[in-house]
Amino acid sequence: MSIAVHLSSYNCQCSYRITQNMSAKYLSRSHNEIYSNTQAT
Repeated sequence: MSIAVHLSSYNCQCSYRITQNMSAKYLSRSHNEIYSNTQAT
């Protein structure tokens, strides 16, 4: 039972980390787009 709990918590951390990476990439990409748009005008 403790092993199952450990695995579930590990999967939760892994998915959380993946979500953080995806949001960070999305934020940096949108920031770059905004920056380039500001530079263009």
